[in-house]
Order: sequence, then structure tokens, then C-alpha cells
Amino acid sequence: MNPEWMRNQGQIISAARQRVLNSAAAVQNLYDQASQTFQRNMKMQAREVDNFSDVLLGQTYARTASGQTYVVPTGRGGTQWVDPLGVVKESAIVPGPAYTQLTPASR
Repeated sequence: MNPEWMRNQGQIISAARQRVLNSAAAVQNLYDQASQTFQRNMKMQAREVDNFSDVLLGQTYARTASGQTYVVPTGRGGTQWVDPLGVVKESAIVPGPAYTQLTPASR
């Protein structure tokens, strides 16, 4: 066997192996990007379905300053308040000393 021929064959095989590895990495990268895009789209569609369902059900998500979240009936656009028992009222002014203001929140 000719040592130079063996060395050349090794280089050819090494170069071909590297091209295959590069191609596989590129395909994996494309797959990962497509998968991430698909996941983002599915999450966005799920949020849209949830929001549409909320509209049909007449409910809104609201939160107190302390972070407590409530599902409340969709009001007429006025300020909503909640008492310690979870009773929600819509009023331009505080309905009473025990009420806490709610602010709109997302799911």
C-alpha cells in the first residue's frame, strides 16, 4: 500500500464525514426552528380560543394589587371591586371600606 494514497483516502473520508455532519446539523437546526414556530403558533391559537371563550361566557380576568386573581363577569367598563368574600361589584367609587379594586389581567 502506498502511504500517500492512504493519507489522501483518509482526508477524503474525513472531508465527506464532515460534510455529512454539517448537513445533519443544518437539518436539525431547521427542524428545531420549525418546531419552535409551531409551538408559538399553538400557544397563540390557544390564547385566542381562551379569549373568545371568555367573551362568549361574559367573563374577564382581574387581579388585586396583592396579586390575587379573580374570574369576574364582564362589566360595562366601570371600575370593579371585590370584598373579602369574593363578591364583585362595579362602581365608579369604592362601594365600602372592605372592597379592593380589581384591574384587568390576562390569564
